[in-house]
Amino acid sequence: MKIGLRFDKSSAGQVEGINDAGIETFAGDHLGSLAREQGQNSLDAKKPNATGPVEVSYHLLQIKNADVPGANELAKAVRSAETFWSEDGRHDDKTLQILKRAKGMLKESSIPVLRIADRNTTGLRGSGQVLKGDWFSLTKAAGVSLKGKGKGGSYGIGKNVFWLNSKLRSVYFATKDMDGLAAFQGVVKLVSHPMDDGEISRAVGFYGEVEGFKPILKVAGIPVAFRCDEEGTNIFIAGFDPEGDWKDALRAAFAENFFVALHTDLLRVSIEKTEISSANIAQVVEDLAKRLPDKYSDLKNYFDALTAPEAKEFEHQFPKLGKVRLRLLVRDGAKKRIAMFRGTGMRIFERKNFRTPVEFAGVFQCQDDKGNEYLRKLEPPSHNAWEPERSDDPEAATVIDVLYGWLRQCVSELNPFTMQDRLEVPGLEKYLPDDSDEIFDSNAAKGEGDPKAAAPKVLEGKTRLPRAPQVPGTEPGGGGEHKGGKSTKKKKKSETDGKAVDTDFRIFKVPDSKSYAMRFRVPNRGVFSITLASVGDDGRAESVLPLKPELFAGKKGEKLKTSGSKIGPLKFRKAGLVELRFGLDSVVPLSLTARVNEH
Repeated sequence: MKIGLRFDKSSAGQVEGINDAGIETFAGDHLGSLAREQGQNSLDAKKPNATGPVEVSYHLLQIKNADVPGANELAKAVRSAETFWSEDGRHDDKTLQILKRAKGMLKESSIPVLRIADRNTTGLRGSGQVLKGDWFSLTKAAGVSLKGKGKGGSYGIGKNVFWLNSKLRSVYFATKDMDGLAAFQGVVKLVSHPMDDGEISRAVGFYGEVEGFKPILKVAGIPVAFRCDEEGTNIFIAGFDPEGDWKDALRAAFAENFFVALHTDLLRVSIEKTEISSANIAQVVEDLAKRLPDKYSDLKNYFDALTAPEAKEFEHQFPKLGKVRLRLLVRDGAKKRIAMFRGTGMRIFERKNFRTPVEFAGVFQCQDDKGNEYLRKLEPPSHNAWEPERSDDPEAATVIDVLYGWLRQCVSELNPFTMQDRLEVPGLEKYLPDDSDEIFDSNAAKGEGDPKAAAPKVLEGKTRLPRAPQVPGTEPGGGGEHKGGKSTKKKKKSETDGKAVDTDFRIFKVPDSKSYAMRFRVPNRGVFSITLASVGDDGRAESVLPLKPELFAGKKGEKLKTSGSKIGPLKFRKAGLVELRFGLDSVVPLSLTARVNEH
């Protein structure tokens, strides 16, 4: 049995370059991607019925050049590749730069090797199998995940982050699985180059049994420094040479992406002599936020949303996602975002753009195995979004829209205004007309159609001075209806569209109700109307039809007239605050804006 590093030949004469698509996918954040991939892989591989957390450790070793498996063959391949890719017609600066760096490192007496070890896991099972199993999936499968259902990956390219972090493009895998089997193999992802027999190689080479590119399955044949003596998996990244403080960067990456698993004691991470666990994750987050507030204040807010007793918790059962949980924490300065998790694993992305004046942070978790499997299929290779178009389920877009609608509804309940605070302003009634018949004007204006221009971001509960949304057939501040761009016969002032006015107003969904409330300040004595519109995620305004609007102040319960999306006109004798209540024909809560016109 011959052991060594061997590259397969390119039988079809294909030439493979340095730009491996899988590696390039994660090129933006070497260490962050490394933490995300390894953390998820190890959590996926937790040993059944094991007690205690999954343990992941990182240690930087300096291994003598002669003790690195296949170092001589690798140096020879690098020299051959450098000559080949220097020739006219193939000259490639990026390739030559990477080869030159590898060549220099291989001349050193020792090579930096990062050892990543996980314990309390199953190990890479199936090392003796061909074309299936955990071992084959990690060492030889490309573009497909063979982990099985309920696992984090779905594309089989996340493992490329190991080679991304290797200046030698060389990674070694060792395991002792729960079935008692041991295995070891090295995988090199270089470039095509001429071999000793003159044939052109493929880019990938394997260290192990030369015949058949097989792994070493006997412990005695595994180099001592690369053995896995306990159940679990060891991964060795040869030529690990990061810039800056790699330990601090990894620690921060685990805190950012796995704070749920760390807090719930499902994961424990050691980086050299420093540990992150349930015992100190709160302090790690606190220290990061204090040291680099611009970068980690969001992490602090998310962690507190997960753990603070004052956070508000919501649960719901969805048909395809199963049980989900959301925790929201109101906090000044928070960016109104929700960290989205599948289960207790890795943070997938941040949900943003909530239209509310309440500053908050949140943590969402899907707690159903089938639901997590459903969401996994919506993720791109980098696992940082849920994209319904990736699913073969025609209802995927609706599933996600309904989920996001539920998130918005939960967020709306953070609004501090409740049924009990219906404008409890002393003397409010003096601003309202004495007789109910003066509230209405029989010459209500005609419906104006759908607003189409982007409305100002006057959101639920937000008080500000808005600009009026454009309405087809009208001009801000203008009068008269229009058809086909021509004015109709001039009408009396009470019949015109009136002039849009700047005034404070607030629109919010009434908690535990299907109704909405709008409070606005009447700027002066006069006749006013309110045109409502919903604001979509793209900022565009669409008309809505208010149902059964009522005046809820002074003489409460007065029903108001409507015309399309317009309420009123209403006649007021004095300036002051008023409140309207109305319903909408929409199951999903909407973000609303309004235009107040004076006639």
